[in-house]
Amino acid sequence: MVVSLDLLGLASLCWNRNPAQPIDRETAWLLYRANWRFMYQDELTAEEIDLIESLEAD
Repeated sequence: MVVSLDLLGLASLCWNRNPAQPIDRETAWLLYRANWRFMYQDELTAEEIDLIESLEAD
């Protein structure tokens, strides 16, 4: 499970969800893929980039 509050990019994509509610890895990946064009990619933390890369690898 991923807690979107811990990751600012993902938290911004969860504007219509409770950001304190954990989401599963598949849902997180689908959110990133569908909304990548809206992300400020240069503001992502190293931790979030690592997560995105691991989601993509899965």
